[in-house]
Amino acid sequence: MTRFLGIDFGAQYTGIALSDQGGTLAFPLTTFNHLSRAKLQKEINVLVNTHQVETIVVGLPISLDGDLHSQGLKTLSFIEYLGLHCPIPIQAWNEQYSTEKAIQILHETGHRPSKEKGQLNATAAAVILQDYLDTRRLEGNEY
Repeated sequence: MTRFLGIDFGAQYTGIALSDQGGTLAFPLTTFNHLSRAKLQKEINVLVNTHQVETIVVGLPISLDGDLHSQGLKTLSFIEYLGLHCPIPIQAWNEQYSTEKAIQILHETGHRPSKEKGQLNATAAAVILQDYLDTRRLEGNEY
């Protein structure tokens, strides 16, 4: 069984999602607010160990023109930092439209994203992770 951790790395909030043990479905797990890179990395390592995660998927904000702007560069820097301090594989994943999809999901489930910013980021992390899991399955890369 393989479990994945999804991360929506943001300027203010970092959303975290977790897959089921079969690596099929992604669920919002938690959100961290304004943590330093070092503290965030330690919290992620705790989650990796607690949930026996085998791969981390980090949403990478690639603009529609294919470029990385400020937040994309910060995310790449965080991925590099995390890779130095985490013993499992880390995969960057295009997160285009993940926030919009997360807002739609929250509206459909009766939540107000503007009032629940933390839940929005955790849901966006689940959207990113689910997209990754679905793509792996379609490409035949399941464990």
